[in-house]
Amino acid sequence: MMADLLAWYRMRKNYSDDLFSNYLAYAFDAPEPMTVSIGDEPETGPHIDGERLSEASEVHLWVTQSLHDQLLIALIVLLFDRFKFDHSKLRVVEFPETHQKWPIRTVGELNPETINRLNHGPRSLDPEQIEELRKVWRAYTSNDPGLLIEYLAGSSSLPFLQRAMAELVQRYPDVQTGLNRWDNALLQQTIENGPLLLRVFGYTWVFDDTPDIVGESYLFDRITKLGGTNVSSPLVSLSTSDLPRKRPIVEITDFGKRVLAGEANHVEENGIDDWIGGVHLTPDTVVFRDRDRLLLS
Repeated sequence: MMADLLAWYRMRKNYSDDLFSNYLAYAFDAPEPMTVSIGDEPETGPHIDGERLSEASEVHLWVTQSLHDQLLIALIVLLFDRFKFDHSKLRVVEFPETHQKWPIRTVGELNPETINRLNHGPRSLDPEQIEELRKVWRAYTSNDPGLLIEYLAGSSSLPFLQRAMAELVQRYPDVQTGLNRWDNALLQQTIENGPLLLRVFGYTWVFDDTPDIVGESYLFDRITKLGGTNVSSPLVSLSTSDLPRKRPIVEITDFGKRVLAGEANHVEENGIDDWIGGVHLTPDTVVFRDRDRLLLS
């Protein structure tokens, strides 16, 4: 399991390093290298203070109903398994889906007064829920999308978790257009609110109310998959001429309009190299979806 955690960390770090090598010019300073480790493992990796966690009488996890927060619960259960901690001391404080008609994307959006008003106190996880969280992590990290379908088809003792996991299906390419839900939203907002890229990102977030909350880096990754230099038939054109002023420009191409209208397929034209959890989508292994159903045959 230690090797698995480090492999997961290395994969995420390589993805971030590759993404930000192109993105740093207008968004961030270069990240500081991490020099801490998992447990006693000497290799560079994320820091987990196992001794402190083992001595705690309770461990509280504050989460929303978003996909990344629900997956965080599953990851913490995995770490409890790895370090042989007592799961009975794990407590979850879960916040409602919306506040004043706006979706709650992260706990960090809430001020202390709102947190006090909205939270209903910590709750423990029973053995059935712990096992479901293990099952979810296996489904999420597996290279077999059938495990996700199997989980979504069954009953759940954690309905917020199952609803959030259902959003993963929308990250698969549509059988008609080859676009995932975020690709489709970015193209639509490019037409309606472009050409400033950050404005396109902003409107993409504002009009999304699903549990699949993503960050700026994910949207940048998606837009480069639609119009990067390695795309043979770009769906968008990206202008980098004004990167020093942090104002990149994006415009939809004629081919992008055809794809958005369902007259052409992005994957069939440009191929695919994408990850959804542990599933690697390539031209030979691509899995399409029809609305909210994965097409495995």
